[in-house]
Amino acid sequence: NPEPLNHEPEYKRVNSDRWMIGLLLGLTLLAYGPVWKADFITADDQNYIRQNPHLQKGLSWEGMGWAFSLDRLWDRRHCDYWQPLTFVSRMIDVELFGFNPSMHHGMNLLFHAANVLLVYGLLRQMTGALGRSALAAAWFAVHPLHVESVAWVTERKDVLSGFFFLLTIFAYHRHALAPSLWRYAAVIILFAMGLMAKPVVLTLPIVLLLLDHWPLRRWPVASNDCKRQIFLVIEKFPLALLSCISVAFTLVLHAQAIGHGTMIETGGLMVLGYGVYLLKAFLPTGLAFFHPAPVSLPVGWMLAAALTLVVITVAVCRQGTRHPYLATGWFWFLIMLAPGIALKEMLWAERFAYLPNLGLYILFAWMLGDATRRRPRLKRGMKAALGLTLGCMVILTWRQAEYWRDSLALFGRAIAVTENNWLAHTNYGYSLAQMGRIDEAILHFQTGVRLHSNSGSAHNSLGAALARKGDLQGAVRHFQSAIQQEPDLVIAYSNLGAAFTQMGQVVDGDRAFRRALEINPDFAMAHFGLGNNLLQEQKVDEAMAHFARLAGQEPASAEVQYKLALCLALKEQTQEARIRIAVASRLNPRANYVRRLQQDIQTHRIAAESRGSHQNSPSGRR
Repeated sequence: NPEPLNHEPEYKRVNSDRWMIGLLLGLTLLAYGPVWKADFITADDQNYIRQNPHLQKGLSWEGMGWAFSLDRLWDRRHCDYWQPLTFVSRMIDVELFGFNPSMHHGMNLLFHAANVLLVYGLLRQMTGALGRSALAAAWFAVHPLHVESVAWVTERKDVLSGFFFLLTIFAYHRHALAPSLWRYAAVIILFAMGLMAKPVVLTLPIVLLLLDHWPLRRWPVASNDCKRQIFLVIEKFPLALLSCISVAFTLVLHAQAIGHGTMIETGGLMVLGYGVYLLKAFLPTGLAFFHPAPVSLPVGWMLAAALTLVVITVAVCRQGTRHPYLATGWFWFLIMLAPGIALKEMLWAERFAYLPNLGLYILFAWMLGDATRRRPRLKRGMKAALGLTLGCMVILTWRQAEYWRDSLALFGRAIAVTENNWLAHTNYGYSLAQMGRIDEAILHFQTGVRLHSNSGSAHNSLGAALARKGDLQGAVRHFQSAIQQEPDLVIAYSNLGAAFTQMGQVVDGDRAFRRALEINPDFAMAHFGLGNNLLQEQKVDEAMAHFARLAGQEPASAEVQYKLALCLALKEQTQEARIRIAVASRLNPRANYVRRLQQDIQTHRIAAESRGSHQNSPSGRR
């Protein structure tokens, strides 16, 4: 190590570390104070957590089997790629706290705080530098760009994969100090766990080579020491193999998310994306949920970004011998950002900067340390400036975290600071619709459809709002457009079935519900809608099968228990029907299910008699 830890007395080092750890924890908890009062948001939190049937029971063997099952790789309903450890952590949350959003946010913050301490501990151990390590960790702790990764419950995968990523580097450092098979096995296991939290850490083998260069100094200075260089590269092969497997899974699942434009367009967007991330690292303004890619490439900005990247890279390479931390920090940023920067329809996403920006923090912390090492006056002024900068970051992070308190605030902010943000308009409209403000919601849904007519979810949301307003014909058109754009959008089929049923086209409604269940056999809305239709058609046995399956999936639903009781009563299974009515009454004491059951039984019997008399009439026989 260039700056060994034993350059100061042990007691003084321990006391200094304690003060720094307390300061870093205090800054982190202060900056993210608003997340404790935040709610789940409509974007992904509902599908991945609240409405995920595999999380309803908390930590269970059945849920664990689902989380680790490779068959789930092709199931996009409750996840977008293989992340079993992330789902296990959510199951533990549900087991301990239920669906209390404050505690789910608190666990995200706990993992982020642990990552801050890991960053400090790693840099402190590898370099021995107290102030620089603390500065890099402090920037990592309170930079506003990291709010999305911490304040969004769905992004547990960011903070959890970062946790295992940093633990892997800890294990690698121990292996580098005293190589052994068992220590290297720990590196492999921790890296595999990081990939099972989120594949974004797949570039870690290259990051370890950068750390071999600095600060571990394992990479030979002499260019003719080829054996040593080859050994260090081969040493990373098991880790690279895990990365390749993860890349294969991710490419198969996200083939539609990779840019399909020309190489020039894709390359231009990537260069522009690097420029945006670099700019936001120093000027974190205009942060928002989802940033759509520009309709046309801004050539001037793209050339400026390319020139900036080239100039910085050349300068880093020229100064790499005198200041090796420059190469480690800069190429850490470039390499770790690469996996997420090529996604189509997105210029940049703040969550992708969570681990890559750590390279920039390391680079500038050591640059400032070198600049002020022998200049006491400059050092005092720099400390004051850094204190002011951290204070401003805490304020900005606090303000940004406040926008995550609910969906309306979050998506309203995104609409205010971005342009052509169809996803923000769609989610904002959904939040308005939940509040009963349908007319306002329709305006935002229409804007979302206009900005992105290929979005099935936007068409489906607009159709649902129109259906609530009574415009069933318009709703059907948009549900069909949603299905045309996304043939496997199960919610659109279910909504289409409900609209057809309201229009009296029960057969068409049945067909749509059955198609929804072909895509997702567990989709509750389709089971419920189809069960109701089958009851109208006097197909009590089939209807009861759907309601019985629903009762197993949602045992706390009073309406499902009532529908099952109605089916049992129509089949004259009186005792079982009474049991279900008792359960429904216990779940919803305000509803008079007994009287309702009597009325519905009478209604179905009259309908059956009416159908029978119609079939026996001369017109019926014809």
